[in-house]
Amino acid sequence: MVTYPSDWNRIKLNEVFTPYGGLSGKSKEDFIGGDCKYISYLDVFNNIAILQPNSKVIISNGENQNIVEYGDLLFTQSSETPDEVGMASTYLGHEKVYLNSFCFGAKPIKEINPLFFSYYLRSKYIRDLIIIQGQGSTRYNISPQRLLSIELAVPSYYEQQSIADTLSTFDEHIENLTKLIEKKRAIRDGALKDLVTGKTRLDGFESHWKTSRLETLTKQIITGGTPSTAENKYWGGEIPWLSSTEIHQKRIKNPTSYITEAGLKNSSAKMAPPYSVVVALAGQGKTRGTVAILEREMALNQSLAAIVANESTDFTFLYYALEKGYEALRELSSGDGGRGGLNKKILREFEIIIPSSKTEQQAISSILTAMDDELIKLEHEKEKIQQIKEGAMDDLLTGKIRLVQRRGHNG
Repeated sequence: MVTYPSDWNRIKLNEVFTPYGGLSGKSKEDFIGGDCKYISYLDVFNNIAILQPNSKVIISNGENQNIVEYGDLLFTQSSETPDEVGMASTYLGHEKVYLNSFCFGAKPIKEINPLFFSYYLRSKYIRDLIIIQGQGSTRYNISPQRLLSIELAVPSYYEQQSIADTLSTFDEHIENLTKLIEKKRAIRDGALKDLVTGKTRLDGFESHWKTSRLETLTKQIITGGTPSTAENKYWGGEIPWLSSTEIHQKRIKNPTSYITEAGLKNSSAKMAPPYSVVVALAGQGKTRGTVAILEREMALNQSLAAIVANESTDFTFLYYALEKGYEALRELSSGDGGRGGLNKKILREFEIIIPSSKTEQQAISSILTAMDDELIKLEHEKEKIQQIKEGAMDDLLTGKIRLVQRRGHNG
């Protein structure tokens, strides 16, 4: 239970906003080749604020469609889960735009800061109030009347503005980091493509490159298994055990679970040494064919294989070469369509192009690893800012922390 400051005004949303509907009477064909912009469902669901929607629809002369204006609040009205109904956003653009059919708008009729309300109505405590207003069993809906009947405690206009300014500063930082990460990742992916194929050579290296099967570059390829889950004595020990769910760590330090010595001995699980290149043999979606580096000794389950590089092969170069070969490796999967799987035979016979000089392999690996380290650092910074923002939202949107209002303005 949240106790809001006593000087925050108690209001019902329908005292501040008047609702309107989204597009009506439109057919599937109207969304092909149109030149009028509209705000899509995902625009509302994914954004605190919308500036420039890109979706287009045909609007004929004489159609009586509602137009979204600067500062209007927008809400998702229908969803397959109750948690997704009533998600709020606001339009802060200046173009003439319309709203999709599965959302509704709310036009302010009093002076408010729309960005504050967008943040406020997405805060945990207010979301709880909104979700219980949703109705349905297989598909959930929330009517404008039910949502706007919610009573809230709201700070003064100037405190709203201060809170919105503070939170938007976090979002701007997060957005800038997101763009920087995307730019750095594109550069990294280009370098991966050029460096592990020999398209771009590093200065000082002139050794020839060769096409080699993995079996000629490795000491062994290890596959594993899963101890019986019916035997409690096989689980909860001290041996780290890994499944394909952890493959997206890229540099795997944390196991899926832990097994006992008995579990290891009485199953097909096998220990893989550190610095093995782990390949997902099976898994949903994009998992199959994904590679990672094992940073500690672990037992593997049957959905993974560990490739142990030989003395002439740099394991990190091998990892990057297999990452580059992801699509080619998936195409060799046995089975039908997306349900296929890799196996040891496919891996042994898979070919990569590789420098004959291990020193050149290591030089290439060093460059790509430095790029990945920079991306990891930026991702961690972004996660940290997101966590700080979430804490700030909790404090500012409940009045736990009050901001100094702008001089000359009263609440």
